[in-house]
Amino acid sequence: MVLQIFNIFFMGVNKVGAHVGYVVSEDLMQKSSGQNWEYLSQALISSNIILAVSVLVISVFLISFIPKFKVWKRFESNIKTRLSTYGDFLPWMARLSIGIALMGAGTAGVFFSPIASAFAPIPFIEILLGFFFLTGFLLIPITIFTIVLFIVELSGDSYLIGNLDILGLLFAYLALHSERPGIDDIFNLKTLYTLRFPRHFASLFLRIGVGVAMIYLSLYEKILNPIFSDIIVREYHLQNVLNVSAPMWVLSVGMIELIVGLCLLFGFYTRLVSIIAFMILSLSFFYFKEDVYSHVTLFGLLYMLFVLGGGMWSFDNLRKRKSVVDTILK
Repeated sequence: MVLQIFNIFFMGVNKVGAHVGYVVSEDLMQKSSGQNWEYLSQALISSNIILAVSVLVISVFLISFIPKFKVWKRFESNIKTRLSTYGDFLPWMARLSIGIALMGAGTAGVFFSPIASAFAPIPFIEILLGFFFLTGFLLIPITIFTIVLFIVELSGDSYLIGNLDILGLLFAYLALHSERPGIDDIFNLKTLYTLRFPRHFASLFLRIGVGVAMIYLSLYEKILNPIFSDIIVREYHLQNVLNVSAPMWVLSVGMIELIVGLCLLFGFYTRLVSIIAFMILSLSFFYFKEDVYSHVTLFGLLYMLFVLGGGMWSFDNLRKRKSVVDTILK
């Protein structure tokens, strides 16, 4: 039943899937699409299982026990003190990420994503929107317009689920409450100023955007269409980097992406996982030499999550509250 639901959902994808499509041609991915459980089962040979279990145990240990070490607690306490002064930079970081991404996509003639071709006048509109974000002009109206534009495109091309980090940033900006620096602030323009969210929603929007995107990519590209990622492994000789089978590469990357996505979505050790995700994306970005605009929103979003933490609706907040209650009871 679960697999049938996945199949029905992902059948809506009418082009190649998300980030693998940044470095592989559309025709090749079209030919290689489809489930292949036999391929994935090849990852489950004994030597691969030992390696996978070892990596899993190490990962669980790092995520579960590092935050309990006194060295980490002191480091985290010092970092939190410094990060508490960074709040004013977050709206500007969101605007920079969105603006650069839009201008890059418009210049490349694509619609938000490098694999979604755009026809006139969309590229010009994207460049104009990006310029407005960077200069801080009519910020609330253009944020809402960009949200609508993304949702309209998403309704026809569901692979843009893999780019929901853009939507997360847009909604987060509506919760961050600052036009500085920018034209709106200089001239005190308050156009549609009431169309905002409470500030504490920002982290939630960011987590939903990046979490859902990563979960989607792990399921669609690695589990339901594993040959997509197999092409990457073989074409870029990833087996020379880590000597395991191609199926093991695909399955392992898919599981890592899934776990990181779930941790971010539910706000589980958000700052630590944001660092891990940032490092993974950085390695991927430089190794595959992808266009800057295709990843700038992810880098900006993860930086903002590192500053904000999990926020009100997260496991981090529940753990914090439980810790406070336990301390009081003692």
